[in-house]
Amino acid sequence: MDTKQFLMPAPAGDIGDHILPKVIVILTGIIALLALAVRLVARQMMRRLGLADLLLVISMVFYIVHHYNAYQAAIYPGLGVHQWQFNPELAKASHYNFKLGSVFFGLNIVFLKIAVLLDWIHTFVPTGTRNTLFWILHTLIWSNAIFYLIGTFIEAFQCPPEDVGTPRCNIDVAKYNLASGVINVVSDLTILIAPHWVIWKLNLSRIRKIGVSVLFLIGTLATGSAIARVIYVTSAYRTGDILFNVMTINLWAIAEQTFGYLVIGIPAIPKVLHDFPCAKHLGSLVRSRSKSQHNSNPSSGYQGRVPWLSSTPRRHHDPWGATDLDTHVLVTINGAEGKDVPLPDTAHSRRRDESRNSSIEAV
Repeated sequence: MDTKQFLMPAPAGDIGDHILPKVIVILTGIIALLALAVRLVARQMMRRLGLADLLLVISMVFYIVHHYNAYQAAIYPGLGVHQWQFNPELAKASHYNFKLGSVFFGLNIVFLKIAVLLDWIHTFVPTGTRNTLFWILHTLIWSNAIFYLIGTFIEAFQCPPEDVGTPRCNIDVAKYNLASGVINVVSDLTILIAPHWVIWKLNLSRIRKIGVSVLFLIGTLATGSAIARVIYVTSAYRTGDILFNVMTINLWAIAEQTFGYLVIGIPAIPKVLHDFPCAKHLGSLVRSRSKSQHNSNPSSGYQGRVPWLSSTPRRHHDPWGATDLDTHVLVTINGAEGKDVPLPDTAHSRRRDESRNSSIEAV
């Protein structure tokens, strides 16, 4: 890059794009808060609030601080402003701090990842079992904790952006950011892939397995965001054009964080919809409307018949019904001794209920 460009006078007026980054920051903040709220409500309904939920709340505190800092970057510089176009008068309206954003991003991610991993231990590893997945997930928990603790310390005390590449800075910041970004991506990929070999061993239908895998694939969006963030951080330090890349770096960081909250929040939606009072009322309304339309349909084959004389009792399907998988009841899991440990079989329960109904009808 031609260093003479940095000596050019700042242009008059504001040339940055501020609307788009502001909208993205606000929308992602709302989505993440809703995902966390749904998760906490579901866990409270199940009376199972735990350490993972506490870590999620702590991570949200750092997420909000990082979001505030990103919103300041949207105020100035916004998108599309190069380093040599810096306008000190416009910059007075913003309190953005590049280092603050990096530090709070690291603090948010470490608590968020550990919360996700603890939740997956609870979901996929039976209590008291020390199988391969248990050790993989624990290794990920401790490696992420150590890495982000050290990385955040280095980030907090490294050279400021304006000193990078000068004699005042004795740290190769570009190499450090590239290395930390690559480790972050590898961590995301491992967290994403690790549970899948367990999912495909479960005694579930192929469609349900695919459905769970699609849910985990939300994590691929987080991984893609992490990769994009590494690319732009590397570009910022390589070219020295920090100002031009700073908003884009923040947006990709926000995307990675928000997808993380969606990964842990979306599975809680069926539970909340199933047990929430207004959702139950809406479900009853849908069932009654469906029943009235069915009875009034001449082609239904029930014309002239009394509904209660039906030979087979009919069980209405709850539109908000949570499946076994939604409530973390896995049909078959690997036990500590490598044997399958059967959990309550819903098909067996269904046959027992039908047998009971048949006995009642015979009487």
